[in-house]
Amino acid sequence: MIGQIDHPAVQGKMKDVITAAGKKNIVVGTFVDTIENAHKWKETGVRYLSYSVDVGIFYEACRSIVSAISG
Repeated sequence: MIGQIDHPAVQGKMKDVITAAGKKNIVVGTFVDTIENAHKWKETGVRYLSYSVDVGIFYEACRSIVSAISG
């Protein structure tokens, strides 16, 4: 599930983070790899979106970091 941005549990946690941040006036941003994801995250309150076809590299790096920490 880690790094699977389309997984419902991941999306739920992201929405929780966005809501909590918004209550503290913290601006949230995210990387997206499709226009559909950009629209979806914008609807949840994400204010800064970085659109890139290279976002897969970012996800892989995150998975590697989490694996190294968890290992």
